[in-house]
Amino acid sequence: MSEFKVGDKVRVLSGGEGVITYGPVNSTFGTFKLMVVKQDGDEERAFRVSDLESIPKFAVGDRVKKPATGINGIIVAGPYTACDGEQFWVVEERDGSHSTPREDGLTRVAGGCVNVGDRVRVVVADPEFCPAEESTFVGRVGTVTELKKEMSLPYKVRFGDGPHGAPDGYWWCQEVELLTEPAADTYEHDGVVYDLSARYRDVDGDPWTFKRFGTDVHGGCNGHEPKDTYDTLEMIVRYYGPLTKIID
Repeated sequence: MSEFKVGDKVRVLSGGEGVITYGPVNSTFGTFKLMVVKQDGDEERAFRVSDLESIPKFAVGDRVKKPATGINGIIVAGPYTACDGEQFWVVEERDGSHSTPREDGLTRVAGGCVNVGDRVRVVVADPEFCPAEESTFVGRVGTVTELKKEMSLPYKVRFGDGPHGAPDGYWWCQEVELLTEPAADTYEHDGVVYDLSARYRDVDGDPWTFKRFGTDVHGGCNGHEPKDTYDTLEMIVRYYGPLTKIID
């Protein structure tokens, strides 16, 4: 990178990291240039350009894409500096070939650091070959059970105990987003999302708790534990709804 610019992530040599918010500006006597850097706690300070170093935008192992040129693969080396001062990376593409795209316009694909066992949200399922399934699985939360980085659909995501292609089964996906926080146990019915860890009150004022049994959700009323033999959530909503979440 030949020069710093607003928005660049930088490391301050005296300690800490931040983002450039303003600059460059000349010092009082024009002897050196300054950049304003926003660090932790929203503190902004001016530093000499010579006291800053760039933080690479990507890392080896990141899955990246550049829609303008069709590049879609994994970074295997870099960054390197071209003769004009700009950075570039070596990307291994899906067919095994290698390219050296410039950093400009190259974006990280969600889920680049995903491992087997991680909980993820599907960003792109399989738009090229199965557009119908794309709408079925995008946005769904599941667990990565197999990972093949060299494939165009690298993430095998399981949503339940069902077979391949079923909403409660599994699907090979192109892009996923790593969930860093545990996902809430929820269940959607007729456009309403129910939090299964909460209690709900029906139209008669009776409280209900819910529990998942396989792909179904059953409820228990007035302190009775939910059982998988009666009172599905759909039946409860039909006969006693609407349900209102109880805020403890």
